[in-house]
Amino acid sequence: MRKIIILCFSVFLSINTFAQSDDVLYEKPFNIGLDVFNTFWMDLPEGVSQKGLNIGYSVYGMYNYRFNTSLYSFAGGLGVSIYNLASNSVIEDVHADVITLTPIPDDVSYDRSKLSFSYFDLPLELRYKSEKQFRLAFGFRIGFRLDNHLTYKGDRLDGSATAVTVKEKGISNVEKIALGTTFRIGYKWLNLNVYYSLTNIFEVEKGPEFKPFSIGFTFIPF
Repeated sequence: MRKIIILCFSVFLSINTFAQSDDVLYEKPFNIGLDVFNTFWMDLPEGVSQKGLNIGYSVYGMYNYRFNTSLYSFAGGLGVSIYNLASNSVIEDVHADVITLTPIPDDVSYDRSKLSFSYFDLPLELRYKSEKQFRLAFGFRIGFRLDNHLTYKGDRLDGSATAVTVKEKGISNVEKIALGTTFRIGYKWLNLNVYYSLTNIFEVEKGPEFKPFSIGFTFIPF
């Protein structure tokens, strides 16, 4: 999926070179952005905690519709995002009717237990950009489920001390649509971004009711 992010960023970069405007005082008609963020997972099940940093990525291209000659614009576009959850738990059966996060026993040694979720995004933003290129944006993002998988590297959970590496795709009951609010503030090409999910990762009563809240940096090279 990281290769897809890089490919999308390259495509958006190519498009942007043909979408330059002579009027650069306010907002260009098309720009690209790359988000790098850490996710703080809210409402994790009892006994489950996230491990260290959970770095995610998002890349998008957006068209800006400026309100006449004002400093405000409305923007909409396309993007791809990836969220990761490294924790002290594992899903023992990714195809179960009801998904459960099971804490890994203390006597089981493991190097990694991670869940990854990716989405095709439709971001919408109301933007402000000053003449000195101070940026402020409030928005809403609709995400459509692309892929999700579990990665586990460590000993078997049965205590046999047998090392295994497991990667399983297609975790059941992940919501098809993710909705969230966005906020961004910054100067020129470097911005602080915040994303707050309004929906849980899993369908109601078919999995744990947790959701992402992320904070990171947005790079807007053009």
